[in-house]
Amino acid sequence: MRTKQAKKRVAIDVGGTFTDCLVLDEKGELTKFKAATTPRDPSDGFMDVLGKAARHYRLDLRGFLATVDILIHGTTLATNTLITGRGAKTGMITTRNFRDILEMRRGMKPVDTSLYNVFIPPNRPLVPRSRRLAARRPAWRVAPLEIPPNRENYAYLKAKRHRLGHLLNLD
Repeated sequence: MRTKQAKKRVAIDVGGTFTDCLVLDEKGELTKFKAATTPRDPSDGFMDVLGKAARHYRLDLRGFLATVDILIHGTTLATNTLITGRGAKTGMITTRNFRDILEMRRGMKPVDTSLYNVFIPPNRPLVPRSRRLAARRPAWRVAPLEIPPNRENYAYLKAKRHRLGHLLNLD
């Protein structure tokens, strides 16, 4: 009769500067590993930190991963991008009358403050108004499996794409 071998638990956080890895081993010992995050391809930092953990346990990567029962992955990259505003230029196509939905201030207020308190400064929207386009009529029909674009909207948006520059490729 085979008994189940104890397994490791691994948690990895890909951050803006470093990728951190915590390994809880079979003995209950927690070990921390750190590698540089690679901005061009964050998966490189992810694999580097896993490699460091594998070497610590004197295993190759495949052997180390075979001993892992749970791997938890998280990242702060998206949060950092939102906070710093240094992400890729983004455009938004929305249904008519919803172009300014990002400015409506429906969320992100302290819980002890009224939703209608105009003295709280607004957050900077993720997509500036100049890069938001509104289609003339509903852009998509709701269908069980398919959401085909509307031809009239396509022509309208193609004519307006100069506002989004290279972000909107409709050719």
